[in-house]
Amino acid sequence: MSARQKASGVFCLFCFLCPGFLFSLEDVSLVPREIYIGDEALVSYSDSGSFASRFSDGAYEISASDLPDSDAVSVKAVRCRKADGKLFVEIRFVPWTPGDLEFPAINLGGALLPVPAVTVSSLLEKSPGIPPFPARPPKLYPGTVWMLYAAAAAALTTALAAYLLFGKALPRFAQSSGARRRARNKRQTLKGLRALERKIRTQPRGLWFAAAARLFRRFLAVQSGCSESAFDSLSTPEIRLQTGGDDDPWFSNAASILSETDLRRFGNPEEDYRADTVEAMIRSVREKEVSGV
Repeated sequence: MSARQKASGVFCLFCFLCPGFLFSLEDVSLVPREIYIGDEALVSYSDSGSFASRFSDGAYEISASDLPDSDAVSVKAVRCRKADGKLFVEIRFVPWTPGDLEFPAINLGGALLPVPAVTVSSLLEKSPGIPPFPARPPKLYPGTVWMLYAAAAAALTTALAAYLLFGKALPRFAQSSGARRRARNKRQTLKGLRALERKIRTQPRGLWFAAAARLFRRFLAVQSGCSESAFDSLSTPEIRLQTGGDDDPWFSNAASILSETDLRRFGNPEEDYRADTVEAMIRSVREKEVSGV
């Protein structure tokens, strides 16, 4: 063991046997003077011993993340200030156990901060003749039980009546709402096709066929009960599969019209088939029956 280590050991032993050499706590104050479990309290004091000499003049504060905590006490804040050879300390805390309070180790500048003795009072000890109240069930006013039963019966009756009145009406309403959506889509599609019919001589052929195919695809999607854009990226065979075109004559014919439209759009034939295409689409839209409106 080196001479330095021996000297350090002797110093630690001396500090342990002679705590007054390190700590000289003065002006101890506790606010409030008598504290109970759960109260937030403040203990302040000053130290002029060897511990205080470790610090230079100025303010010191322990960050919230470094504050110690234990089952006996929660330390909320620690503030220190060195002036005139004294270290003034304030510790804000909340005790959780009665009796002599043991603070957890509070590290300040690499050393353990001295804390004066604090006693936490107990309300039970202050009133030893008054036993704690036993646990009791909640009290109900007279007639409350019958009122609860009546409210439950009324709620059950209301739910049953609502089911009988609206249980069958809701599916009909949903069906009617879908039919109105399809009818509105049919009117809008006819209006759009009429507008395309007027643009045959003014709009480029490729753009015209693209607009017509998109309008007719969306019409087929809505009429089959899907969202308006459900068929935008589907091929004609996929649309046939989605609509059951092989089993439904109208959907089969509509899918054929869409297939011819795509062929004329991408095939770029010499003859202009736009008039025939829009006429076939208008006829198909008109033939589509919308039931349940």
